[in-house]
Amino acid sequence: MKVLQLVTIGILVILLFVVVQINQDLRDERKQTKEEINALKEELNSTKETLASQTSLMTSPQQKAISVAENFVHSYFGYNKQPEKEEVDKYVTETLMQNLTFQESERKYPGGVNSNISDLTVYYGKHTSTTQTLFFTFNNRFIVSDVTSSISSYLRVDMIKEHNKWKVDDISLNQF
Repeated sequence: MKVLQLVTIGILVILLFVVVQINQDLRDERKQTKEEINALKEELNSTKETLASQTSLMTSPQQKAISVAENFVHSYFGYNKQPEKEEVDKYVTETLMQNLTFQESERKYPGGVNSNISDLTVYYGKHTSTTQTLFFTFNNRFIVSDVTSSISSYLRVDMIKEHNKWKVDDISLNQF
């Protein structure tokens, strides 16, 4: 009987040691994660400062290209039922307009699809006096039959100056 009690106490001591060790490992992981979060925050602040300095250095033509591109993103990816061709057309070249889809979502989904975007961020790529590459990140939220889903979107936009107006000439979209 005494041997059984000693074995039980031994097992409890071992279990206690394992629990203490696991707790210490979790504390170490938590500390490391906090350090990583702080490093990411510092990197984000540095990126924001860089972005602010880039924005202040942008020329007026670049700002006009960005404005057109942002309007395109809002009109093509933010809509009720489906994107409106007339709204999108004023921001894109004829070539791109032919490649964009404007499907009637009401045929497939009663009540259509509502889409909106949030957290739109622009990054500046190469540019000349008649071209500008931009990169956008945003969250695309869809509502279909009262079911909401959200998707992270990454969009490359190639702009050209056509008849003295900036137009979106090509896009590449990745969504996850």
